[in-house]
Amino acid sequence: MLPQNAVSDPAVTAPFFSPDDIDNQDLVSFELGGIALNDPSQGRMVQVWTAFVTGQDVMISADNHAPSVLFSVPGALSAVSLAFDSNMQPAVSFTEDGVVKLYWFDTLAPGFVTTSFPGLSSPSRLSTDDKRQSQEATSDVIFGYVKDGVLCWRQQRDRYTVEYTAGPVPEAMVLYRMGMNTKRRFQFELREP
Repeated sequence: MLPQNAVSDPAVTAPFFSPDDIDNQDLVSFELGGIALNDPSQGRMVQVWTAFVTGQDVMISADNHAPSVLFSVPGALSAVSLAFDSNMQPAVSFTEDGVVKLYWFDTLAPGFVTTSFPGLSSPSRLSTDDKRQSQEATSDVIFGYVKDGVLCWRQQRDRYTVEYTAGPVPEAMVLYRMGMNTKRRFQFELREP
């Protein structure tokens, strides 16, 4: 959870922790996670997981998890971003036929659901804000994006229904990556596409 649901002023910038420091590719996403899907027993700092697109499939893999299909869509995929909730359930932000969508585990369903967010600039990004076990009670999956020239985010604890704003971004900038930095601050990085 971002404290007071606000950004720091002034910003406290620093290099990203791995794997958030890896240059983004629209169809591949890296996220630090646990030992296995649905297994938070060893925390969420065990190994790097990869989500990637193959045709109309969103795949997931890790050192001890052979590539497998997480879900499939009927349309064309142009972006993907991966995070894990506190139960090691995957959450994936993706763009299908130009529409930003979020695949996530809804405890009220219960089960995985896909929520559409028309009008958002692609790509959107996902990251768990603080993966340390000591922060389990306050950590959250953050869903970030640019909407109408403003950097915004939603978080899992609100079931992604509340939109928070960080402020305007320079024209033609997109959300390139986000995650925890080495000063233990959640950081958003904007770049030109």
